[in-house]
Amino acid sequence: MHNIMNFYELLFVIVLLSALLNSILGFGFAIIFSPVFLTFLEPKIVVQVSGLLTLFVVLILSIFLFKFCNVRLLKKAILCSLPAYPLGYLILSELNSISIKLIAFFVVFLTIKSIFSKEFKKVYAKQNITLSTYPKDKKYIKFIINYMAPFFAGFLNITLAMPGPAIVGYFRNFDLDQKVLKSTLASFMTISYFILIGIQFFFIGISTETFSIAKLFIIPVLAGLFLGFLFRNKVSEKFYLIITIVILITILVSLSINISKNLSNLNF
Repeated sequence: MHNIMNFYELLFVIVLLSALLNSILGFGFAIIFSPVFLTFLEPKIVVQVSGLLTLFVVLILSIFLFKFCNVRLLKKAILCSLPAYPLGYLILSELNSISIKLIAFFVVFLTIKSIFSKEFKKVYAKQNITLSTYPKDKKYIKFIINYMAPFFAGFLNITLAMPGPAIVGYFRNFDLDQKVLKSTLASFMTISYFILIGIQFFFIGISTETFSIAKLFIIPVLAGLFLGFLFRNKVSEKFYLIITIVILITILVSLSINISKNLSNLNF
């Protein structure tokens, strides 16, 4: 705790930026938050604090945006993600961190590929190119994005507290309006983090230190949300897409570096 208080001003800004990013995209809090806070806290505490603060952010977003939510898609995504929680919890102790990160890398890579494929098809459609000339997605990729993406979102939530990268490609597959996309994404994240915190609370345990640290950063979270609401109507569909892709590529690079470091530390 003393390390956090020594750098509170810096961490205040980090949390504010994390909340701002999450309020604009509907996901992404942990992308900025986790790498920085891992310098000061144990991974277990970081996951729990990140989960609590992200839940706070997406819950507020959901309250304001739920009227735009595509409930049918939300129900399907939640139902498909549920089996991943008991499975992920059971195999969490069996899989090492490298295996989990490799799965995450694979899922994020396919999500990026799906988004690029979808955008290329839109470009071809505008140019009046026939459907037969579109680059065809392989069936297994369509299956993963359409049916397994929510499952992987649940798996990555229980293992890494990071469901966003897996589910964003799934929702983008349905040509949703930006408000509908953000609302449905925020609603999915709200339910997902409620499940995660519930599992952490009943099966793992949440320390009083976690709640104490989370309370320290409520103000920057609210400030980030406020700024996000100010800018949300100024973010165009194209800019929203660019930010999403940049964030996903950043996650991909981060996972690559992390996996490489873990592999280099192994004793063969």
